[in-house]
Amino acid sequence: MLQTQRCYAIIMITTIGVMGMFVQNCNKTYTFEFMRYFIIVFLLSIVHIDYSHGCSCDKLKRLTKNDLNKSEVIFIGTVLEVTIVDDHTMKTRFSIEEMLSNDTLLKKEYIIWSALDCAPKFEVGKKWYIFGYFYDNKQWSSICSRSAELSDRIIPPNPYKNKYQRQAQRDFNKNRSRAKSEINYIRKLNKSKSNNRLN
Repeated sequence: MLQTQRCYAIIMITTIGVMGMFVQNCNKTYTFEFMRYFIIVFLLSIVHIDYSHGCSCDKLKRLTKNDLNKSEVIFIGTVLEVTIVDDHTMKTRFSIEEMLSNDTLLKKEYIIWSALDCAPKFEVGKKWYIFGYFYDNKQWSSICSRSAELSDRIIPPNPYKNKYQRQAQRDFNKNRSRAKSEINYIRKLNKSKSNNRLN
């Protein structure tokens, strides 16, 4: 995300410089108004970057049995620790409350890795539904995955526009409701499998 911010900043500064050359032969009043306008646009673009993620996500489709078969680990857990490993990666340690996938190891804790530019907002003490995927011998999750926070959360007001805060709160509530529905769906499948084995 930092690289994205730098790119946007360079583009805006270059644009201001180039456009400034086009108006340098105009009267001073027009030039002043022009530069003031672009400075405002530049500052607003920086604000927008700060409130955006460095990755783009496709809309999640309805959870299927095939999705469950592809996922390496699915669980409900509470965040114990969040560690920034380097400029690009972080890892989060969870205590397991309920294992939803068929994990034969039955771990009490799990480490989930995330790329910083697409990392979920993991906070110590918060409960999460984790839908992980396996890569490079590690379990990963991102804001583009099915993982979702289950704890209550009030999105703080946006100092620039209230509508952003309201939209963020709606998105959070919708994502949490989707996660709860998926958890119930997985539980029913697991119960059905268990009953079939007993019979």
